[in-house]
Amino acid sequence: MDGFTQEINGVVITYFSTASAVGKTLISINMAAELARQGKKVCLIDFDLQFGDISNYLQLLPRHTVYDLQQARKMQGSSVRAEEYLTPYTYHNVLFYVLAAPQKLEEAYNIDDDEAIAMVRQLQKKFDYVLVDTTSTFSKLNLELLNLSTIVSFLGIVDFIPTIKNMKIGMDVLRSLNYDSNKIRLVLNRGDAQTFIPMKDVEALLG
Repeated sequence: MDGFTQEINGVVITYFSTASAVGKTLISINMAAELARQGKKVCLIDFDLQFGDISNYLQLLPRHTVYDLQQARKMQGSSVRAEEYLTPYTYHNVLFYVLAAPQKLEEAYNIDDDEAIAMVRQLQKKFDYVLVDTTSTFSKLNLELLNLSTIVSFLGIVDFIPTIKNMKIGMDVLRSLNYDSNKIRLVLNRGDAQTFIPMKDVEALLG
């Protein structure tokens, strides 16, 4: 791939939630497309390792995945060119790159957390923005991603009581980690959906 010789210190944005089905994947894809439309160099990483859907959403058939990059790093160390394991997505004047989730369940189980973080750091040097889609758990990998990230977009919806409960738990944990208040961005998806839960009650609960 051409155009990856310059070293950059890119912004890392992690899309995270403690509730499932809140739209992390769709929003991260749309953000990648918009930043790319603005002329930024963008990499989108699918760290929903077992059930990642970015390739499906974009109708991509990746030749390489997170697992393949990990195997290459084990063989070649830091000399491996991570950008060679990405899959380009193009649509009209939009171009961004995807590091796809593993294609097999056993590969997903064998992704090393430290290696995954090293991949992000390596790609951060090649892209203006590295966007990371995650699972809805406080796993070791996700906690390390939250620490590494420039911005954490914490997503939620308000149409289901258990979802709001999980959002509350998640926000309490994030606050306990003492991140800078500008780092955590609480994002309400489907904000115009019809719901019997008053928004003011949700705002009060989440603080």
